[in-house]
Amino acid sequence: MAEDLDALYTQTINEQREYLAKLQQGFNEHCDAITAESEARLAKNPETDMESRQQIFEDQKRKLDAAISHLRNEIDTSGRETRKKLEEINNRREEEKIHDLEKMMDQVG
Repeated sequence: MAEDLDALYTQTINEQREYLAKLQQGFNEHCDAITAESEARLAKNPETDMESRQQIFEDQKRKLDAAISHLRNEIDTSGRETRKKLEEINNRREEEKIHDLEKMMDQVG
């Protein structure tokens, strides 16, 4: 049973790592799309139209800020969930150890 809990603990950590890698990849792709969109909009505006260009940069910054905020929220949420799962696994490990010690004491006593 302890081996099962060890495997579950490792699996939980690996799943979190994989999820974070997917989040990072999605975030990077989203930021690249935002940047490409801004670059396309800038290419359509004359360099002398500073007001429009400034608006494009502000829009880009707003979208990137929203993306990083979303990423942070996802990381925080998944981190809390993973910690909770790992704590539950550790609690079960401790319960097993206590149960095993009680069995040993019963056999000795």
